[in-house]
Amino acid sequence: MSSIPCFEDSQSKSPIDWCELLEQNQFEKISDSNYKNHCKNKLANYLFVGNFPIDLSLFPTGNLQPVWDSDLHKYNKNLDNYQKQQSLKVNKYNEPSEQCRHISSILHLKHCHIACNTQPPNGIVGMHTDMNRSFTHFCKENSIELTTQNIKKYIIFLEDWQIGQTFMIGSQTYTDWKKFDCISWPWYMPHATCNASNTERKILFIVGI
Repeated sequence: MSSIPCFEDSQSKSPIDWCELLEQNQFEKISDSNYKNHCKNKLANYLFVGNFPIDLSLFPTGNLQPVWDSDLHKYNKNLDNYQKQQSLKVNKYNEPSEQCRHISSILHLKHCHIACNTQPPNGIVGMHTDMNRSFTHFCKENSIELTTQNIKKYIIFLEDWQIGQTFMIGSQTYTDWKKFDCISWPWYMPHATCNASNTERKILFIVGI
């Protein structure tokens, strides 16, 4: 089975255990350092992986729940105000769900967790870096090695881009995607989204190995 491209960590000199990174409160320090080195080396902030038609019947978007994501650090000092603006709605799928099997087969992953999220018009998700605590816990409980060099992160867009919809990935902005386009970025990459269109923006966020 050929591998699917992924934007891997090129800034860490050696793999860092992901669980220890979070447990020892080193996530912010190391992610910030890696991102600064990334910028210094003038690397692209994301990778276009390809276009992967998926079975949308597995990911209904009519019953999504509002979510408050704790994977935030210094980029959002005013969390109370941020929470009022953060109107993202999410369904999460963990192993051994049919959804995870489906996406793992497409992206050639051994394990993954998925968040199907919808951002309504005028929705904002401020700049943040994902800690992926649920997937971290899954790997720890199942003795699965998870490091800064084998963790993979993908976005699959479920509909064509509409004017006003924006992904901010580090210092770059991503727009004009097509339905089922897939992109990847390194684990330390800060990102944000806003939806200034008059239609919902729907994606899958996948973390896996």
